[in-house]
Parts: sequence; C-alpha cells; structure tokens
Amino acid sequence: MLFLCRSGTMCEVKQNLKNLEQRCKIFHQQQFIFIAALERCRESAQEKIRPVTTLAQVQYYLENNCFHTTDRRIITQFLDLCRDLLDFALTLEKMETEVRTAGGTLAICKTLLSLQNDLTCIRARYPHDEVNHLSVDEAKNWYGGIVSLIPTVLDNLKLAIATLEKPKPTPRLDKTFSGTCPVPKKAETPSLMACNNAGVQTTVTTIQPMQPSTKACVSTGGVRKRFRPAWKPNSRYQF
Repeated sequence: MLFLCRSGTMCEVKQNLKNLEQRCKIFHQQQFIFIAALERCRESAQEKIRPVTTLAQVQYYLENNCFHTTDRRIITQFLDLCRDLLDFALTLEKMETEVRTAGGTLAICKTLLSLQNDLTCIRARYPHDEVNHLSVDEAKNWYGGIVSLIPTVLDNLKLAIATLEKPKPTPRLDKTFSGTCPVPKKAETPSLMACNNAGVQTTVTTIQPMQPSTKACVSTGGVRKRFRPAWKPNSRYQF
C-alpha cells in the first residue's frame, strides 16, 4: 500500500505520483500474467462469453473464483494499485482552491476508478501499448477496457497536477491603484484645451492684437522719431 502525503505540498505530491508510476510499470511488465489469471477466473465462473468490464467484476473473481496463488497475487496487485490511484486523486482534490483548480480531470479519475463504472469503451492511446500486447479478439471483446484503465487514469492525474501548478488567472482591471493619490490638474484655458485635443503637442503663444494708433514710433539708433509723410517733388503743373 502507498502512504500518500497529507501535507499538501506539491513536491511531495510529485514524488508520490512518481512512486505510483513505478508501480504501474512493474504491473505493466506482468500484464500477460494478469490476463491469464482473469481468463482462468472467467472459466471458473463459467462466464467465458462475458467481457471484463468493471472493477467490481474483478473483485468478485478474486473473492469467489481465484484459486491459484499467482492469480490471487496479480489480481490483488491490480486492485491495490487502482485503490491507491483513487486515494491519490482524492488527495489532489483537497488541494483545489478558488485560485487553483484541476479543471475537472480529478472527477474523471474518480469516475473511472469507481467499482461499477463500465470500462468497455476505454482504450489507452499512444504512447501506451497495453492494448497492443493483446490479441485482436482480447482487445476488442474481453480485456481492452480493463488494461486501459491504469494508463488512462495516470494521464489524467498528470494533467491535474500540471493544471494545479498554474494559478487561476485573475481578471485584470483597466486602472491599477499605484498607492498614491492622484494630483488634481489645473484648469486649462480654452486655447490650450483646443490645442491638446488636436493630438499634437505644440507651443502656444498668446499674441496681443495691435491697437490702432495715429502715431507710430520706431527705434532707430536709440533715437525715437516720428513717421513723416512721403516726400513729393514740386511740380510746375498743379491742378
């Protein structure tokens, strides 16, 4: 039996998953022995035409139709491994919070590992090769679902851990609070507001309109002089 961590740290969770994977590899190497044990149990129960579809059925074979020591050992190993996978899924479920969620994969694991769940349609896909080690008749009609259970659950557990490691994204606000109070802006004059709204930052200077005057002065060499009318030559013919 596997002693699962209860502290909830992700490091211990990954280590427990690695231990489970190692046990699954050891069981995978004995798949031929497992299939042979189920075959003898089905023959003893006179259910040669009934496929192995649920964990409850395997449990029934162990308690009522399993008489060889090797058969009892391998079937017990399979059931213990399924039970530990279920406990591991329940441990991950306790780690789910509002920030971290497994996205429904843990619910799939619990459904797959329930005793009465029908495993007929489950098939392990690449890179798993459990189904490839069966004959066509065995994979299609008798044991394809039961040998696909453990690798399918393992894939979902890995996905759940990867999802739990990523915090749930929080909604972004349009304006973030910087911790300082905003400084009120001075009221802008209409001319500046019109310039700012144009989208181009330019320098605005206020030009005072010229006042009409009959006497204009210019500065020439520091001496102020009055404007005189233009000179006109004297003409002999004046009208």
